[in-house]
Amino acid sequence: MGIVLTVTTDATQLVLAIDIDSDPISGWVSNGTKLSRPFQGWIELAGLIEAARSPEGLGSKRSQTLGSFPGANGLGL
Repeated sequence: MGIVLTVTTDATQLVLAIDIDSDPISGWVSNGTKLSRPFQGWIELAGLIEAARSPEGLGSKRSQTLGSFPGANGLGL
């Protein structure tokens, strides 16, 4: 008696264009279609790479609240 295990992996290829003299790093990322997304800074670049890993791909326009500062409207208290 044997165990058969099939593992499939999904991969995506990205096109990365970097503005050579930019500070901070900037450019755009594309998944090979006409859709390309600009970035400025390492955090935005990492965010686009993470977006490409999601089922929606780079086309997703999800927003995420990373935190809030209590004070002005008091909702974060």
